[in-house]
Amino acid sequence: MTSSFLVWFLAISLLFDYIVNVLHPDQAFGEPIWVIAPIGFFLISIPTGLVFFAGFVAIFWEMSSKE
Repeated sequence: MTSSFLVWFLAISLLFDYIVNVLHPDQAFGEPIWVIAPIGFFLISIPTGLVFFAGFVAIFWEMSSKE
């Protein structure tokens, strides 16, 4: 779980930083990310959600195999 959380945290922070500072530097402050770049927010949400879900699956897999 720690590794999946770390990957999720790094992925979302790097993608958020890229979208805000590279794609839309003029709107970097004062606007939520889904207003600045809804497609970019969508692209952030899907892979990070999948990584987070894979972490939960790995946790439950480990818990079920020990019983």
